[in-house]
Amino acid sequence: MVNAVGILGASYKANVGDERESPALQVAQMISQMGYRAIIHDPYIERYSTPSLSEVVSCADMLVLLTDHEAYRRELSPATVNQLSKTNRPLILDTRGFFDRTWDISGFSVRRLGVGS
Repeated sequence: MVNAVGILGASYKANVGDERESPALQVAQMISQMGYRAIIHDPYIERYSTPSLSEVVSCADMLVLLTDHEAYRRELSPATVNQLSKTNRPLILDTRGFFDRTWDISGFSVRRLGVGS
């Protein structure tokens, strides 16, 4: 059951701190309206740099990747997320083609937008 959703990335494109035209706030609002707790993280935008990525992963039942920052590529791996997550393997929604098949092989349920089954 999903209670908390970690939104990874609030900027409009990777590796910048500009949230203009980004869908992150609207996505967070929709998630909240559905009764879930939305937690936004973005290492390039000060107001979204806390809680830390580790804290977001540890409390999220689902992760939604909106911006494919290099910091996420460096810091997120199946082993790391497994170690940090209270749910062991959160559901992942990948809007950028960021999470490769290694995640599936590691037992994660990854849904990728724009990729047929």
